[in-house]
Amino acid sequence: MERSSARQALDMAAPAVVLVGLLFFLRAASQTPDGLSYAVAVRTGLDMFHPHHMIYVPVARAIHLATGADPITAALWQNLFWTMVLAFAGWRLAGLVFSGRTSRVLAAGALLATRGVMIYSVRVETCLPALACLAMATALAAVRPVRPWLLAPALALTVLYHQTNVLFVLPLVMLMAPGPPGATWWAGKGRAILTLGAAAGLVLIIYAAGFRIEGSPGGFWAFTLSYARAPIEAWGNFGYYSPGGVSLLAVSQMRMILPVPGGAALLGSVVMSVALFGLVAWHIDRIRRKAPLLVLRLFSLVFLAVYLLFFLWWMPSDADFFLATLLPLWLLGLILVADLPRVFHSPPLAAVVVTVLAAGNIIFTIGPMHRDPGSGRALALALDRTAPAGVEMVTGYAVQQEMLYFTDRTRVHEGDGLARAVLAGEAPWPGTVEDGRVIVIEGPYLRKILERDDLETGEFLRWLVGFDAHQGECLVLRALPRADGLVLGPGRKQVSSWRALVDEIRELSLP
Repeated sequence: MERSSARQALDMAAPAVVLVGLLFFLRAASQTPDGLSYAVAVRTGLDMFHPHHMIYVPVARAIHLATGADPITAALWQNLFWTMVLAFAGWRLAGLVFSGRTSRVLAAGALLATRGVMIYSVRVETCLPALACLAMATALAAVRPVRPWLLAPALALTVLYHQTNVLFVLPLVMLMAPGPPGATWWAGKGRAILTLGAAAGLVLIIYAAGFRIEGSPGGFWAFTLSYARAPIEAWGNFGYYSPGGVSLLAVSQMRMILPVPGGAALLGSVVMSVALFGLVAWHIDRIRRKAPLLVLRLFSLVFLAVYLLFFLWWMPSDADFFLATLLPLWLLGLILVADLPRVFHSPPLAAVVVTVLAAGNIIFTIGPMHRDPGSGRALALALDRTAPAGVEMVTGYAVQQEMLYFTDRTRVHEGDGLARAVLAGEAPWPGTVEDGRVIVIEGPYLRKILERDDLETGEFLRWLVGFDAHQGECLVLRALPRADGLVLGPGRKQVSSWRALVDEIRELSLP
């Protein structure tokens, strides 16, 4: 018995140890703007409780304080821990489909070898912990009898790591509610109700604590739903329910499995769409025939449908959201392989597939991410070197976060957010017409907004450059080296017209 338990522990740990050991030395040199904003919050202890991913930053902050590790490393340790949890949960779930030791290890390895899992193991993002919690909750819900005292915290963690995982409740109930033949009502539905109630209670307690710390002018529900109600046009659009939206969704999902370059996006979307259609059709037919693993098939199909329909509406172009759907796709794929003749699921063939997938994702994705900090880092450091001290800086979101984390600059404004504030009458300083104020605008960001050429952009630019139509003057402009940015002020100068000033701004901001 002891030897069998040790062998099982080794089987469970093998894929995780190999991958975590590898990824520990391949951490990404580049981080997403959101990831850097989390790292800034880890360092400062401010703005830690984001309702969309409630506990990610506080846990990283605790690791940072306990170990003294820098904020990015502290957050990545959190991600690597959850990578190991994902491996253990994947091994347990593979055991529902395959009985052989090697098959279960290779199945777990296939999940870990996907591009999405690798990317989010080495980047400061919330998606990987959320996926690991989904897998853990699924593994616990598939056990009979269901243990609410274990499953409820796991379910709560899925929501606390990513708010959209409230969607997981519907497929989870389908998985856990059925009891064994002849079981009492409590063995199925009663345990499900207790689990959901306990999980909801835990989530509300943490949200209440976060609200008490962060506060919100609109109250508790405004804080809780702040992301859902954010005035961002790209979020939540029924226009995405179209061939174009489906194409975006398909390529986003494919990019969570393997690299798809921009030039092959159309091909990737077609291949993924056909694969999704075939996979779903296969399992619907097997369910109709009452094939084995009926409940697990239903659970995975409902999981996939609920999440894909929601994220098709929310934002199909953002690949981050399609890491969660790797789990039902992986489960449906395993069951499909088990349905096929034995020759198609031989361990040597599976080992080749997993090795090629892992190697390809490391060579074409993780390796470049490890070596290249990205253009935003270079621009942020260049602006820091050349801009005067103590100025107000206006940049794009990516450069803003690079500057806040990697430089000592604190007065850095994200341009589009600043524009919304200005147009709403909530400018962060009295106005650029005040003599003596110096403002630096990031060159690439300025070129981007000049291309929009709309009324709101024009109003923001007029405010930014201190244009006075009556006096025919504006703040003095000059370019930083290589047009990394423009310096506004101090002083005033005469201009012939707004159109002439825009032409001058364009000329100065050329690279």
